[in-house]
Amino acid sequence: MTVEVSEGLLYFLKYPLLLLLYVFLATALRAMAQALPTPKELATHQASSGRRRLPTPPPRLTSEGKAESVASPEPSRDALKPATMVPGTSGREWLEVVAGMEAPPAGIPIRGPVIFGRLADCTVRIPDPFVSGHHARLTPGLEGATLEDLGSRNGTWRGEERLEGPVRLQDGDHFAVGDVTFRYHRT
Repeated sequence: MTVEVSEGLLYFLKYPLLLLLYVFLATALRAMAQALPTPKELATHQASSGRRRLPTPPPRLTSEGKAESVASPEPSRDALKPATMVPGTSGREWLEVVAGMEAPPAGIPIRGPVIFGRLADCTVRIPDPFVSGHHARLTPGLEGATLEDLGSRNGTWRGEERLEGPVRLQDGDHFAVGDVTFRYHRT
């Protein structure tokens, strides 16, 4: 069975279909552009891919001949927001930043769910182009904290393993979000 379509109808339909294709492409490109980091974010953080770490700059010599470390541009302590206390948790859990950004010397207290990501509403804001807007969540509980990836593109890592689902953290566990490595503490 064959269907005959007039040339006039095909000629008339090609323009709306072409317009629909252009609208789809423009929408897809705009969505991809919004997911990219801003030039300011790129300027404050050297790009890397996956879990590779940024090289540590060599120490700089002072006028007295002593070596002093050169700090790389990292987020300030203002990037860390206080979390709200969750009833029933011990209140004696905290995160130590091992590498990748500055943090308070006492660490980051865990008093409620902690969201890691690039957006301003995150508890721990990490301006890394390879960190998703809402990248991972750490939820305290009576038996310890649970870490889960929130569907990020580059993943959340505990040790050398990429998280495939929520995992319970033990005291001393290391995990990485982008180029920032944390150590979980519970007493």
